[in-house]
Amino acid sequence: MINYLVIFVTGSFLSSRIPTASCQDLTVTAYPAKVEGLVHEVLNLTVNVAQTDDGETILYEEIFWQPTISYVTPVNSDDMAYKVKVGENSSIQVRSSIIGISYIKFFTVNEFQEQVFLNSSFDIEVLI
Repeated sequence: MINYLVIFVTGSFLSSRIPTASCQDLTVTAYPAKVEGLVHEVLNLTVNVAQTDDGETILYEEIFWQPTISYVTPVNSDDMAYKVKVGENSSIQVRSSIIGISYIKFFTVNEFQEQVFLNSSFDIEVLI
């Protein structure tokens, strides 16, 4: 027996596009906005994730980040290395083993344990 699940949203077929979290729910501010460095050098940046709603309902306690290439890795290897707490300043330390341009992307995890990426305007450029 074969079962199919088709989901329609406002009359159009839902494709396999990467889902995005609503920009009105979260904002990501990074300092510096673009990170530059040398191969194997530790790069530091500070990230603040803020909830933009009324503040009474907690939508997200933490979000996660990942580089667009696997050669950019966190300096710390603990469980908290890829997490950023919402409402707090968080330091991210990364290093790259390859020369090039990549990005750090932010995402949440939905109730199905799927990654839901934030708008690409919050991506941080990493230039090595």
